[in-house]
Amino acid sequence: MKQLIYSAPVRKLLLTSILILSDTLFFLFDDPRKLAPGLMIIGFLLTGGSVYLLFRIGAWIMKAMGLIREYRPLIILSASLIFSLIIILQALGQLSFRDLAVIIPLAAVSYFYFTKTRSSNLQS
Repeated sequence: MKQLIYSAPVRKLLLTSILILSDTLFFLFDDPRKLAPGLMIIGFLLTGGSVYLLFRIGAWIMKAMGLIREYRPLIILSASLIFSLIIILQALGQLSFRDLAVIIPLAAVSYFYFTKTRSSNLQS
């Protein structure tokens, strides 16, 4: 039983559930539009961490099921940043179609830039 608790997947699930619970409690008692900027940043960092860990667990499950061949942390980071930014803008009431039209292509370009930079650094 002790080995099960300390295994990596169980730790990821435990950390993710703690982050989601703290994020939920944080925003349950406060309105993001009325918070001080410092507290808002803390809440949005909690949201970003929760989304990132959920995407990592999703990728781990998909790899275990054989749906993907390899684990790509850069894709997970890019997708979680996009999703977190959309959640944050929506929570503040600032999300519009123009924001989505800018965020998604910018994220795609940055993903390809970082993968190209990383592959050129590995070759040299």
